[in-house]
Amino acid sequence: MLRPEPSRLPLLRELEANLTERIAEARQQVWLSEVAGLQETLAALRAKTEHAEHLAAAGVTDSPEQLT
Repeated sequence: MLRPEPSRLPLLRELEANLTERIAEARQQVWLSEVAGLQETLAALRAKTEHAEHLAAAGVTDSPEQLT
């Protein structure tokens, strides 16, 4: 699995908000299989976001270090 980049946290949060809205719409339309798929995607996104937050809190950055 690729490591999530801490600098992408704003995008990950935006994606989470979008998925939440899409789940609500799918529920209103009674698209049950769509709801299930979106919920799985949301769970994976939340895990990735949590990992990125942990890396950011630990001071890990996604910018490469200079070689000397």
